[in-house]
Amino acid sequence: MMVPVALRIQAARWGRRPAARRGRRPAARGAGTPTWERNHLTIPLKTPNNYQAGDASPGDLDGEGDYELVVKEQNNPRDPSQDGRTGQPKLAPYDTDGTFLWRIDLGINIREPAAAHQLPHRRRHEGAPQTRHHGAVMPSCGASRRRRRAGAGSAVAFKRAARSLPTLGRMNLHLQTLVDHAAWANRQLFAALRDVDAFASQKGADLILRVLDHVHVVSRIFQAHLQGVSHGYESTQSAVLPALEELDRGSEAIDRWYVETTASLGPEELARPRDVRFTDGKVVPMTAATMILHVVTHTIHHRGNVDAIMVQCGMPRRRDGFPEFLVSRASAT
Repeated sequence: MMVPVALRIQAARWGRRPAARRGRRPAARGAGTPTWERNHLTIPLKTPNNYQAGDASPGDLDGEGDYELVVKEQNNPRDPSQDGRTGQPKLAPYDTDGTFLWRIDLGINIREPAAAHQLPHRRRHEGAPQTRHHGAVMPSCGASRRRRRAGAGSAVAFKRAARSLPTLGRMNLHLQTLVDHAAWANRQLFAALRDVDAFASQKGADLILRVLDHVHVVSRIFQAHLQGVSHGYESTQSAVLPALEELDRGSEAIDRWYVETTASLGPEELARPRDVRFTDGKVVPMTAATMILHVVTHTIHHRGNVDAIMVQCGMPRRRDGFPEFLVSRASAT
């Protein structure tokens, strides 16, 4: 159930970006920035149940010259100096006409409030929310939106044009690189686990297998979504926990599929929107590119979980960071 909330924004922080940033001559000095007749804008929010709207920041997420608003959705927030569990914070951008764009769940590895850093970019804004151990990059939306049509109900439709897809069209290479790195890093992880003597009897082995099984199931579910077929899973965990060897083979196969599929999809195919039903019943509008990106970031998140368990249990690890991946790829060519 979505709870509507009204959020007011000071108009002084809004308006269009300078014309020079859009390839046109800037306004004459002293001309000023046009504002609204009123000094605020009211936007209805689709905040999830048990969540409240927190901080909000404006930014041009798609490079079209208009600002969007990124709202932090929080549940049981606590200052980092305070003990106790917090909820899973989310980031949700809105267009100035109130259109909900998408939502990112930052997961359980981030405390609230969290610092968010805006990264400068020539044509769009990117943000990096600070997590407990690592930064999770929030990419720019990179797309123009088609306004809600009459009779469309509550569904939000997106029009993803290749010319306005900096991360999915002209920068599709970046998405491919992320997928390639995820596959390579998974190989490093499984190689390290195979090197553990009597892994199945080690402390933490069962938890590691459950995390890896969850990653594999989610990857299979989104493989089916990308193929447009039913996945048959009722949860994100296998009914019977597989052994390490089976997960190793399954991970290598699904990773190879994502590498090849990402390379085969063109900008229009990556940008085609569809409604994706999650196993908990919620329906989220996603493109092929955002589904692939979700699988990559989901894998990175849980690979970090496994790495933390390995550290706590004294298991040997292998370096699987992005710099190591780039060095490995350069040495192979």
